[in-house]
Amino acid sequence: MAQKEPLIIRDKTQMRKWSRSMRSHSKLIALVPTMGYLHQGHLSLIKEAHKHANVVAVSIYVNPGQFSPNEDLSTYPSDFQGDIQKLMSVPAGVDAVFNPNNLYDYGDSDGGGGGGDGVLY
Repeated sequence: MAQKEPLIIRDKTQMRKWSRSMRSHSKLIALVPTMGYLHQGHLSLIKEAHKHANVVAVSIYVNPGQFSPNEDLSTYPSDFQGDIQKLMSVPAGVDAVFNPNNLYDYGDSDGGGGGGDGVLY
């Protein structure tokens, strides 16, 4: 039986607001980080996450910084709608999908790296 479509979150401010809301309702959140193009291994991790938390979120983010000049980011496989369908096939479902366009906005006062200042909490 297919689950309802998860909440799609596109920016870190919205993700922070959602996670704070969940925690304010005493929900423990498990995050399964991915680069998308989901497969059975990812789905197994999601099922395991449900054993340890009340709420499960999945991130789908390909960090451009992971690719060297000789690697082509544009050829990395991507199927967002297919990923959502796979997430909806997980029996316990997924509550939210964090799919930012750009996670690291270095002009942002809370952005990225070092000292934990970019942690979403």
